[in-house]
Amino acid sequence: MGDEIEDAVGRSISRSAPGPREGGTLQKLDNLVQSLAGVAAYVDGLALAVDGDCRIDPGEAVAGVNQKSLAGALRGLMPVEVDAGSADFF
Repeated sequence: MGDEIEDAVGRSISRSAPGPREGGTLQKLDNLVQSLAGVAAYVDGLALAVDGDCRIDPGEAVAGVNQKSLAGALRGLMPVEVDAGSADFF
């Protein structure tokens, strides 16, 4: 999904020169996508470094996730496609 967002931002910029406000917002969006990819890579690296016998209960951490589809995925439920712009919160 990150690549799709980056492509959409690139297309938006190439279609019309965004003003300073829009350009800044698009750069923040791009930074957010890259940050999330970095966090995902970091968590993957931690998972590889953890002993297979290590068990954690992520319940409390997941309880702090307000986005319903993300919380479900973190609980191991099948991910649900969410329409852009929909209210996906508890």
